Amino acid sequence: AINKGEQRAEWSAVGLMGQLVVTDDGTCQPGGYCLPGADGIATSTEDQRGCRVMERKDATHVLVYVHDRIVL
Repeated sequence: AINKGEQRAEWSAVGLMGQLVVTDDGTCQPGGYCLPGADGIATSTEDQRGCRVMERKDATHVLVYVHDRIVL
């Protein structure tokens, strides 16, 4: 089955909970936390309300765990 969202240029994939790969500014470290920074790019934070960084994938991407308790 074709994902209809792939046919619409104005639509983007969105993750709500679970493990997601996100773009970061290079400051995020496994075991730490991150929050959206400038232009939606993840940046490291000490704030435990952020997403938990699970693993670095490459220089600009990390695997994070997105939970349901992010309140800013």
